[in-house]
Amino acid sequence: MSQTKPPVVTGNRFIRRKEAAKKLGIGIATLDRWASDGRICKPLHIGPRASGWPESYLDSLIAGTTDTHK
Repeated sequence: MSQTKPPVVTGNRFIRRKEAAKKLGIGIATLDRWASDGRICKPLHIGPRASGWPESYLDSLIAGTTDTHK
């Protein structure tokens, strides 16, 4: 199983699960499944009880410039 490399963070804001799923037009369960399957990168820890994705990474998924397939 191939692993998606984590995104390069360049100082942009992080998007939490609920907002990330909404931005991608999918449900939270689908977002979690994609991350666990390696279809997208796993969220990065941004605090003791918080994780999320860089907004630029999600934008690149939407634009199709990041590979979302294994």
